[in-house]
Amino acid sequence: MTNPSETTSPAFAPVSSTAEVLLTLPVEADWLALARTTCAAVAARADFTYDEIADLRLAIDEICLSLIERSGDSGRIELLYSLADGAIRVNATIITTSLSVVPILDGSGNEFSERILEALVDEHGAGFSDGRPHAWMTKHRAPTK
Repeated sequence: MTNPSETTSPAFAPVSSTAEVLLTLPVEADWLALARTTCAAVAARADFTYDEIADLRLAIDEICLSLIERSGDSGRIELLYSLADGAIRVNATIITTSLSVVPILDGSGNEFSERILEALVDEHGAGFSDGRPHAWMTKHRAPTK
C-alpha cells in the first residue's frame, strides 16, 4: 500500500508553465458565474494571490458584459483562458449569426468600464476577430517576495 503523503493528487499537481482552458457559454449574463469561477480556478492553479484573483473575477465580468450587451440575444460567448510566463490572458469572442451586433470600436464604449479594466488588469482591448466581437485582457502575477 502506498503512503498517501507520498502521492500527488492530480487535482493539486503543479500547473505547467503553459496551459489553456476553453469555455463556451450561452450569451446570457446568468452564466457569468461560471466564467468567473473558471477564471479564478485557472489563476489559483498558477499561484495568483487572493487579491489578484478577486481583480480577475471583476474584470471577466466587465469583458463579458461589454460583449453581451453588444451581441443581441442569441449566440454563445467563447472564453479562452491561457497561462504563460506568470500571466493569465483571457480572450472572449461572441459566436452568433445575428446581424444585430453593434460595433465595439465605434467610440460608444463604456468609459466607466474602461476605467475599471485599467485598474484591474495590466492590458486589455476589444475589436473584431474574424468578423466577430472580441475582447481580451492580460494580468501578470505579482513577483513573489
